[in-house]
Amino acid sequence: GKEGRLDFRKVPVGSTKTQTITLRNTGSSSTVYAFDTSQLATGISVAPIRGRIAPGATEDVTVQLRAATAQVVKSTLSCHVRGMRQLLKVQLTAEAKVP
Repeated sequence: GKEGRLDFRKVPVGSTKTQTITLRNTGSSSTVYAFDTSQLATGISVAPIRGRIAPGATEDVTVQLRAATAQVVKSTLSCHVRGMRQLLKVQLTAEAKVP
């Protein structure tokens, strides 16, 4: 399937860092997407979780990481897109460090 990567790099413990994923609809009809956040590590949130994208349009999705403890974060974000057989997957990585 399609796989993307999102590297938050170093995040100070106690802080929040935000990254953006851009979804693009290259089809000729509007499509619906929905993120599955059940596999995400604690402290990672996605907004909007679901939505509709018109043909040729893009949608920016915000992924936020709140670093609570010093650790290496590795997580997979999955997205169901209507009309696509395979899940869209994004590998999230981060290193939460004590500042």
